[in-house]
Parts: sequence; structure tokens; C-alpha cells
Amino acid sequence: ALPWTMAEIQEAIESLPEGYQQVFCLYLLEGYDHKEIGHILNISEATSKSQYSRARRKLRELLCDQLPAQYEMPFAFEGLRVAS
Repeated sequence: ALPWTMAEIQEAIESLPEGYQQVFCLYLLEGYDHKEIGHILNISEATSKSQYSRARRKLRELLCDQLPAQYEMPFAFEGLRVAS
């Protein structure tokens, strides 16, 4: 089981800067690729990739700061599938 509630994960996502949040949700939750996201948001594909990477890093920081010491990061934000 994950050490966070869905509400805590949602709160962390909502705390991201708007651009990071948009790219993260479009890529991970909606399944768009970075080229499509670039077209939707009128940004370059490279910017989409960069913002997604930064969003993942920021979420790790936010969520791991809440972890009790006995936990390690149980998964990575890797795209459509959750990697362990």
C-alpha cells in the first residue's frame, strides 16, 4: 500500500506550478505524448518534456518530505504505468 492517501497525492499535484501541473496531468493521466502536449499548450516538445521532468522531481520532493523514515520512495512517476 502507498503511504499517502489519494487526497495527499492530489494536493501535491495541485501545488505544482500551473505549467508543470498541466503537462504532468496531460502526459500521465490523459495519455498524451509530448508532441501533442506541445500543440495543446502552444509550447515546444522540449518544454513539455522539461516541465514533466521537473514536475516529477517536485512531486517526489513534496511526497517524500511527508514519508516516515521507515519508507523509501515506493514508486516513480514514469508515465502511463507505475514503476516500482
